[in-house]
Amino acid sequence: MKQPFIQEICDQIKLLDGQDPEELARLKRQLPIITPHACRFTGDGSRKSANAVPSGLVMLDIDHIEDPREFFSRWIAPQLTAENKIYFVAITPSGHGLRVIAERQPEESIPAAQKRLATWFCLTEYDSVTTDLARASFLMPWSYVLYCEPLGLDFTDEAHFNKIQRSGGNLLRSTLTNKVSNEIYKISRAQRVGDNQKKQLC
Repeated sequence: MKQPFIQEICDQIKLLDGQDPEELARLKRQLPIITPHACRFTGDGSRKSANAVPSGLVMLDIDHIEDPREFFSRWIAPQLTAENKIYFVAITPSGHGLRVIAERQPEESIPAAQKRLATWFCLTEYDSVTTDLARASFLMPWSYVLYCEPLGLDFTDEAHFNKIQRSGGNLLRSTLTNKVSNEIYKISRAQRVGDNQKKQLC
């Protein structure tokens, strides 16, 4: 997330403003991905739900938002309490959505957890197809990150943002791993076309 090329790609995506779907897809394929629903993959290591070890996290994507920062302030920020266990909120690479990562409750399915979050945020529509364990999430630049739970950081604040940058990504890693799962994997573009060599995100 701290690599300059991620910011550069998302800047290009923003300029497209959804006008060229093929170019948008090409640019997004260049972004690294994580798999919030799975902490690792067993067997041959390929990114398949059958190989996935659940992380205990849930990812909710909220699409087609005119002003993601305003939506965050109005609907999500009030729910950022310790008991709700929301760990991470960021603007999606498109610039017109939000991605929320939170902890699932015991025995709670991914669809049930997504519905619970959507109810908290007063949503009637959300991306309800991102339910499989192997579902990938494109990384966004640090400037798109709005909330990181351990330190309660507001990434719209320059001092807090600089503190996260100096951490070299370790603060985000602790958010997404130490709470629930042991590992979050970065899967490179080469992996997505068949090379299953995994590298850790941070």
